[in-house]
Amino acid sequence: MAPLVILIGGGGWQNAPKPDAVGFVPVFTSRGDVVANAGYRVTSEARAPAAAEDVRNAIEAARYRAPSWDADSRGILLVGFSAGAHLALLSALAPSSDLEGPQSRPRAIVSFWGVTDFADLISGDHASVFAQRWLPESSERSALARRLSPINYDVSEAPALCAVHSVADDVVPFSHSERLVAKYLKAGRPAKLIRLTHRGHAAPKKDYPKIFDEIFRFLGGLGIKA
Repeated sequence: MAPLVILIGGGGWQNAPKPDAVGFVPVFTSRGDVVANAGYRVTSEARAPAAAEDVRNAIEAARYRAPSWDADSRGILLVGFSAGAHLALLSALAPSSDLEGPQSRPRAIVSFWGVTDFADLISGDHASVFAQRWLPESSERSALARRLSPINYDVSEAPALCAVHSVADDVVPFSHSERLVAKYLKAGRPAKLIRLTHRGHAAPKKDYPKIFDEIFRFLGGLGIKA
């Protein structure tokens, strides 16, 4: 059976997931993978943590349907972009006691410039209006922001992680990926940080072939097909 890849687009939690995720479908289908694209409610439809719960349920729905697609639900690869990477990480790392919905069990996660410290974007040095709109003021804001931060969770049994991030990212700090990868490695879990140098958030289109080559080498070295 073919590997199942689930793409989760970004958009700052408040815009419909950008088509960047859909645009990468051929990267995976050309390798024989089956690809699903996960959607979720955005800020105008429902505030945090709705999008995170939606992604958990979308992943579970794809896992359930995988056999009818001739796809292997035991070897899921999650690929997320920005806010979508944040939601992918939460789906796998946050226990059900902290986030409703079934905890996903992918073999690996690929995080493109993903948010790992959501609390940092609420009231930290890198406060973001996008994050603040998704999680508005309330008496429980700080506590929920911590629960929505993948960096705060145990990674001792976490799926493999490949994080892609620019040191000059002006939207999501490079430190978000750097710290999570360091936590993985300290726990003895497989992780790789692909360090980019372009200015801005997403990588230039011309850089993607090389980035994906590195991603697939890392996954292949772990015996993970995708």
